[in-house]
Amino acid sequence: MEIVYKVAVATHVIAATIWVGGVLFMALVAIPVARTLEPKLRRHVTSAIGQRFQRVGWASLGWLVLSGAFMMYFWGARWANLVDLSFFQAPHTRVLSLKLGLVTLMMLLSLTHDFVVGPRASQNVSLEQATRYRKLAAWQGRITGGLVIIIVVLATVVARPWFV
Repeated sequence: MEIVYKVAVATHVIAATIWVGGVLFMALVAIPVARTLEPKLRRHVTSAIGQRFQRVGWASLGWLVLSGAFMMYFWGARWANLVDLSFFQAPHTRVLSLKLGLVTLMMLLSLTHDFVVGPRASQNVSLEQATRYRKLAAWQGRITGGLVIIIVVLATVVARPWFV
């Protein structure tokens, strides 16, 4: 079982690298460059990049959830101690609970960005509506970028319980 745990940890880190790198690439590189393009081309480019990253990103997030759940199980998490919150009594598992809350928030934000706001921002709607959706999508991207950085810091603390 220990080798399976080590594989889960390694692939969890790889999936996190793909997700975090992709989110930061979009926020710091792709979108700023796209803003310099003519509006029709900008919509096309951001939509194409977003749709491609969506498949990669959601596959990574799915693996993060599965491997993370397995690692929690390996640490002793069971339905009973999750429901009564006794699993989260140790300092590093309290940090884990904060991380899980932020991951949930980030995933909800990403869901609305990817499947509601983002598609509407790239549709042929009125200029006013498109501007509103683009601004909302931009804020969602910024917030997601901030959350992924905080989540990585928290994950580092969880993986090194002596930090707490």
